[in-house]
Amino acid sequence: MPEPNADSSIAEKDRDLAVRVALHRARGIGPAKVRQLETAFNSMTDAWAAPAPELKAAGLDDSAIEGIEAARGELEPERELAQVRAAGFDALSWHDSRYPFRLKHAASPPPILFLRGTIDKRDEHAIAVVGTRRPSDYGKQMTHELARGLAAAGLTVVSGLAHGVDGIAHQAALDGRGRTIAVVAGGLDRLYPAENKALAARIAEHGAVITEHPLGAKPIRENFPVRNRIIAGLSIAVLVTEAQVKSGTRTTVEAAKEEGRAVFALPGSAKSPQSAGTHALIRAGTARLAASADDILEDLELDAAPDQTTLAESLPDDPVESSIFDALGPEPLHIDELCRDVGMPAPQVSAALAMMELKGLVRQIGAMTYVRR
Repeated sequence: MPEPNADSSIAEKDRDLAVRVALHRARGIGPAKVRQLETAFNSMTDAWAAPAPELKAAGLDDSAIEGIEAARGELEPERELAQVRAAGFDALSWHDSRYPFRLKHAASPPPILFLRGTIDKRDEHAIAVVGTRRPSDYGKQMTHELARGLAAAGLTVVSGLAHGVDGIAHQAALDGRGRTIAVVAGGLDRLYPAENKALAARIAEHGAVITEHPLGAKPIRENFPVRNRIIAGLSIAVLVTEAQVKSGTRTTVEAAKEEGRAVFALPGSAKSPQSAGTHALIRAGTARLAASADDILEDLELDAAPDQTTLAESLPDDPVESSIFDALGPEPLHIDELCRDVGMPAPQVSAALAMMELKGLVRQIGAMTYVRR
């Protein structure tokens, strides 16, 4: 922690983050409870020190209050943050400017992300590539081809660092000299599978490995569906290359649809069980067919951003994009104001803005602030 004569704003920022990291370990304190504490107290330091009656007045139930009291008896916030940094990692609260923009405006963003590597503005244009842990030879080849093509086109590839499709997608993005983000289901010091530790180190050099779980957390089964909501929240679209009908990939697809993200699926052999899940998604109309990276780029209109001189001829046909375009003007407008103006939830507006920015219809000029181009 900074010495008493250090810059006070930096010291306060570190104290706030340390308390948030400690609260993140408290039983029963999730995104909704953190927002309640932020509303009720001047600072998270005040919330950490508050007696039970004040926590009750803030709207917390008995279970959450017991969780905070237990954490206060067991944890020292400054030590928790110091341990994260000593391990070579970082912690981001959802108020940090480095916190992924699209994830911040998802339905249930983690209050704290633990990070190895870097998040930058390019990662706002990310596509998740997910699928089975046991892909066929066809699946391996096509996953690599599609993920590499997406990365070469400037899109960040997001996946879960697991065996099979995940690992292939990360490696393909690196092969395409692109960025990639791995979202893991345990602490950054408990990577799973262990065989992918070297791959994780390379990912951190060209992107990031992130998790919402603190140091020491094991990658237990229950964490994987929760991890999948982060994968979907980070991305403008999700591509499923191979998956069986009953596959964990479906939780990523469900999260993507809830967030208003596009879903794509790679067709395969009619006789391959690994492609039965992707065929089911296409047949149900849940996913759009994608046989190449170009199919995805063309479908999302990522390869044809309109020139400034022809923008008037390329106004959005989508009613959501059209409403947002009409609401924007030459003066900067924060996404919260935009949501109020168009009467739409933040996840829907955030997803539409991502597409409109890629099409050249809008421009982000600051944190969550946009103008019409």
